[in-house]
Amino acid sequence: MTDDDSKQRRNKPCESCRTHRRRCILSHQNLCERCQRMAIPCYFKFSTKPTTPKKPISASKKNRLFQKIWLLEQDATLLEAELHDFGTTRRKLSRKQQPSPTPAAWQVCIQRLQHQLIMETNITNVAELFTLMQQVSVHFQIQHIPPIPRHSNQVDLPVTLKVTPFEKALRDLFTTLATSSDSTTTTAAITNTTPIATPPLTPPSSTTSSQTSALYSLTEFEDQQEALATIKLQLIDIYFACQHLHNPLLIQSYYHGYMHQHLDDMISWATAAFTTYSPCIHVSDLFAQQAYWTRQQVGEFCQSEAKRLFDEAIFGDDDSSVSLIFTAYLLTHCACFTLQNRQAHVYADVAWQMSVELKQTHVPHLTSLAHDSLAWIHAEVWRRLYTVTRFMVISFNLVNDHRLDISALAAHAMGIGFPHLAPCEQDDPVLADAVHAYHDLAKLHHVAFLSNISSLSMRLYSGKLATVGSNDLRAMEARFVDFWYTLPPTHRLGSAPLAPLPMADIHQCPSFRSLRVNAAYYLMLMSTLLRLMPTVGTDHALEVVSLCCDAIIKIYKVMHARAPCTIELHWLIIVLDTVLLLLDAKDPEVRRRAKQGAKDAKELFMHRGSSQDYCSPSPIYSHTLYHAVLAQRMHAHLATKDTAF
Repeated sequence: MTDDDSKQRRNKPCESCRTHRRRCILSHQNLCERCQRMAIPCYFKFSTKPTTPKKPISASKKNRLFQKIWLLEQDATLLEAELHDFGTTRRKLSRKQQPSPTPAAWQVCIQRLQHQLIMETNITNVAELFTLMQQVSVHFQIQHIPPIPRHSNQVDLPVTLKVTPFEKALRDLFTTLATSSDSTTTTAAITNTTPIATPPLTPPSSTTSSQTSALYSLTEFEDQQEALATIKLQLIDIYFACQHLHNPLLIQSYYHGYMHQHLDDMISWATAAFTTYSPCIHVSDLFAQQAYWTRQQVGEFCQSEAKRLFDEAIFGDDDSSVSLIFTAYLLTHCACFTLQNRQAHVYADVAWQMSVELKQTHVPHLTSLAHDSLAWIHAEVWRRLYTVTRFMVISFNLVNDHRLDISALAAHAMGIGFPHLAPCEQDDPVLADAVHAYHDLAKLHHVAFLSNISSLSMRLYSGKLATVGSNDLRAMEARFVDFWYTLPPTHRLGSAPLAPLPMADIHQCPSFRSLRVNAAYYLMLMSTLLRLMPTVGTDHALEVVSLCCDAIIKIYKVMHARAPCTIELHWLIIVLDTVLLLLDAKDPEVRRRAKQGAKDAKELFMHRGSSQDYCSPSPIYSHTLYHAVLAQRMHAHLATKDTAF
């Protein structure tokens, strides 16, 4: 066999044996026993193994590999230097009786979160950290406490209040409107009142021949168009001066100027509509000073324009963007204000789906060091919108009794983090305070709805549980206590998470936005333990609910004096509804707090939602169907409790 033959692979058997299906036994190099015995030619087939040329490595891949190798070499060099410093420092410490003094410049701050510890320090290497640990270890004693098993000594506690009267009315309201297409007709049927008739509004882009719309006819002339543009500019300014500071979703230095320069943009129309519908006293003052159109007319007109532009963008070739998410978020609120529940669900789902789609696009930019770049600004705005749309979807599922996979939401939230302060926001103390407060609110929502026992919490909130384990309830309460300790000391109210809240501490709080965070903390804790209150007697749940109601009402009184726009009507009514349940408690201290709290909460409610006429211009909460219906429901409920006051 030649050298070429040795490189070939012979396929056994030979052709004759293969044809006759006989066993082929090789007797010589190229002759089998059967062919030799039968004296016939013996042929073998030989095949050459194909040789495929190797693909060359592309230049980009080589560069990436070289970059990885260089980074690994740098890491190895740093590790070697750290190990060398560590060994040197350890040898020095072993030879000395006294450790070296701690430099005055060392700073260490350790924060305890729910599942981890976060340490912020200016220590730059392992050697300094080792020296610090050597010096402070003599001052601490670590005691290991074994964790309590989840179901060890678990006692099932009965859920005595699955839903409060107002929560039931609120859910019935949205459930009734879920199949309705005409919010005005439905609301009139629910409230047994007839809203004041207003002329139909037609956007300027409509092809209708009717000229009956007051807003449409006025915008035919140039001076009225300028008046409408002026109102839009003022509404946008009010949004960034008031509502934006409650939930700073946008980077103000970028988007405020953008809306001024693009008044016909989708987000400009949506911002104007949302601000018009919002319970803001500044908007009431604005419309009291102009005589062209009513607040309702401008709100409906701006909402229709925002919807038209949003539909063109969403069904066109435009990709998902933060502008689309922001517009969908505002349109969700506008639909809720006008009791268009179907539209609210659609816009909320669209906003959430677009937020999910953009995760892979924006998350890499969040870790970028260039925080002043346009890509980072869009990524940070996306993170803030992602947080608020997630909470909005959870809220809709709670109110409408839909099933929601909380574990999927929690898993999807990994790696996103909480809102951060942009460099352009650091120079404005008011804006910086607003972003920090929004950061705390995002953490609170995560603690309440996306923790390791959130599925149980959601079922408890929605009234699906008949009993709850004592250890589970303890864990729910502990997560809120942990959150309280993560707040900056200057933003904590009271001496302890579950201690009575003095009025002096609230007045001394430097920021009303911190008051709003504390109010949300007490509201969510109250909503959790409210389900376990006994009908008679007193226990821990009743005491905590009483303290929470007392704290919320006190905070709302101060917020009403400082920033009345921050008080949300449905939360005020929920607290008032809850404190009315405490008037019959056996504990005299609980009854005393409940009586005083009910009186103060009713006074706040009567001041801010006293009118049942949704077109009346005077009360803050009377300009939308949603607020009018809530106010009327609570008025009817208070009428049955007159003897309590």
